[in-house]
Amino acid sequence: MVMIRLARFGKKNDAKFRVIVSDKQKDTFGPYLESLGVYDPHGQPSVFTVNAERLKHWMGLGAQLSDTVHNLCITHKLISGEKRNMLHKKEKQEPAPATATAKPAEAPKAETVKEEKSEPAKPAAAERVRQFILINYAFNPLLLVATVTEEDFIP
Repeated sequence: MVMIRLARFGKKNDAKFRVIVSDKQKDTFGPYLESLGVYDPHGQPSVFTVNAERLKHWMGLGAQLSDTVHNLCITHKLISGEKRNMLHKKEKQEPAPATATAKPAEAPKAETVKEEKSEPAKPAAAERVRQFILINYAFNPLLLVATVTEEDFIP
């Protein structure tokens, strides 16, 4: 898809933008089809110069305007319409209004299930010892590890 968008150029802390026509998937620093004008946001007032005839030509061919270029064109009365919201905030979903006659649905009672401990606490300690030995051996493979039993570490 062909887009009409801004490409940054200029010095550090003094950005200026070219209004370019390029493929949407291409980088704005790469080659573009045509340069339509310049936008300088730091000028007093900000300067937006565009070849309106070429802009309408590309729009007639199906080129889409980026949100920023669209809003600038509306501000400078090159096209008519409403400005686009560029913040793209997530809309909050309002809960459905409850009617007075409807009874609230009762939540099903949760059954309490007692988890049976199939293994005592000792294997957890043995697993920690095994992980400790593996980690230390990974950092120093020359380390000779003596055989350790879980009774050595369980209080």
